[in-house]
Amino acid sequence: MLSRETDLYFRRFGFCDRQIATPPEPDLSIVIVIPCFNEPDLIESLESLWLSERPECSVEVIVIVNSPAGCGEGIRWQNQATLKTAAEWIAQHRHPRLAFHTLYFPGLPAKQAGVGMARKIGMDEALRRFDDVGRTEGIIAGYDADCRCKTNYLTALEQHFQENPQSPGCSIYFEHPLRGPLSS
Repeated sequence: MLSRETDLYFRRFGFCDRQIATPPEPDLSIVIVIPCFNEPDLIESLESLWLSERPECSVEVIVIVNSPAGCGEGIRWQNQATLKTAAEWIAQHRHPRLAFHTLYFPGLPAKQAGVGMARKIGMDEALRRFDDVGRTEGIIAGYDADCRCKTNYLTALEQHFQENPQSPGCSIYFEHPLRGPLSS
């Protein structure tokens, strides 16, 4: 059951119902949200997070595989392939304090579809997860399906907000690869 404030938010601004049924770890404090549209390299992104040093709190990664209504067959095929490989990868990468979830949203309304809607879906689910454990100050981090991070990514997020409790957010320097295969 959602808190009154969270319930009010979802009644006013919610896009969809709860997506993840399994309960979060009681010390969940970080949720990484990854929009994924037509991305063949998601596993490298997940692997990069998996290899990160574990913070003191539990972490969840929520991947939102999405596409607009009427998208091409190639995009639908790639998203299905991504879901399959992600499910296989997740099955092989279980850790009680680092959980991975995939959400599938094909056929989003064309006017709403895009990275912003995918991030909203993921961040709304993160809010539900934090509400489940009574955490009002959880960290929601945006990440990309083609990103890689240094091994201190998760611990640096945790440390920043521990040292700066009044900080409403932060920005982490990143670069997208311009060409060629992605590297760490």
